[in-house]
Amino acid sequence: MIKTNIYFLFIVSCALVNCNLFETRKPEIPLNRQSSWLIPLDADQVLTNLQASIYEQHLDNFMRCLADTAYISQAFHFEADEEIRSAYTYLFENWSRASEAAVIQQMFSLAASSGDVYLELEEEARENASPELLLWTGNYELILVHQMENLPSIFKGQIIFHLAPDERGHWVIFYWLDNAAPGSPGWSGLKARLGG
Repeated sequence: MIKTNIYFLFIVSCALVNCNLFETRKPEIPLNRQSSWLIPLDADQVLTNLQASIYEQHLDNFMRCLADTAYISQAFHFEADEEIRSAYTYLFENWSRASEAAVIQQMFSLAASSGDVYLELEEEARENASPELLLWTGNYELILVHQMENLPSIFKGQIIFHLAPDERGHWVIFYWLDNAAPGSPGWSGLKARLGG
């Protein structure tokens, strides 16, 4: 009986050694994209997170930049460029966080199939309306590398954000006004195209 057990252990140990059970394996590539998310303890970190979430095509991080009524009383509000808004009234009348998420996801899908997406922000002015309210104005250029016909790749304009901290102390954008640059559909035009 003892000889049988020793013989069995010998066979099992030989099998384990031959199948490289104890060999170090190669590390796997992560399935999720890396994130450079910063806890937004001030308004500048929200803007940094917004740009990074677009570059990284990270929908959850993008949405974390926008006000969520689970943490702040102000609901997120997007106000489209006046010309685009008048042409797509039905779309922008009830724009919501869900609308925003759907359009951004579609934008990321376009970029993922053929290229990248970048957001450049250039500050023009900031006004601290109160210790817990910042009005930020700047110019933007959104570059979307894609292969969709009849859709520009560059969207330019002026953006006005109203930012405030939520109950966690994380700053968020609760109001977003887009003014497209002359000759550009601006971000509003992209949202109308992808959301309409």
